[in-house]
Amino acid sequence: MERDDFDETAPGEIIPTTTPKGTYSAFRPDPLPPSTDTEQLITPLAEATQALGRLHGIGPRVGSREIHAN
Repeated sequence: MERDDFDETAPGEIIPTTTPKGTYSAFRPDPLPPSTDTEQLITPLAEATQALGRLHGIGPRVGSREIHAN
C-alpha cells in the first residue's frame, strides 16, 4: 500500500505495521466524527424546516392534478 493509492485529501495516514509475517503498510483513518461547524448548519436547517411547514400547510388545498375523462 502506497500513499499514491489514496487521494491527497484522504482523511488519514499510511503507517508501517509489523506482524509475525512481516512489515506492511496500513492506512490509519483520522478519528471520527470529523469536526463540524454547526453554526453554519443552523440557518439552512431552520429555513428547510419552515419550507416543509409551508408545504404541509398548503398541501390539502392544492387538490389532485389527475385528469378524469368523462
